[in-house]
Amino acid sequence: MADFNQTLLTHRDQAVEAAQRAGQRLTHLLGTDEPNLAAAIAETLQRRAYARWWTTLIDHIEDGGTDPATALTDARTTAHDALLTLPIPRSTCPYATAEAITAVEATRAFFHDTATLTTSSERPSITDQP
Repeated sequence: MADFNQTLLTHRDQAVEAAQRAGQRLTHLLGTDEPNLAAAIAETLQRRAYARWWTTLIDHIEDGGTDPATALTDARTTAHDALLTLPIPRSTCPYATAEAITAVEATRAFFHDTATLTTSSERPSITDQP
């Protein structure tokens, strides 16, 4: 179980680091004459939303005491339900609409990327149980 938990922690750390790098690139571009910031803004929004999925998952394990496999299953169920039932909010503010769309993209990416983590090869064997 410790290996599975470590795998989840590694994914969280990678997602958080990617979000931080995207934010740093955006900050750098804001200080230049870059005419098109839209791609950098979208990347930053998407990577932050993706990192939130992983951070929330780890919070349920570390702070909530949830078993890693159960926490992952619950997070995937939540992501799946969000993809199927939540409409993309539309706003007169283009930024708010972009943020909502990138949140959906991040949810889809999280759901996709965690699919391989639910295979039986990633689950602890019965001999690993206390």
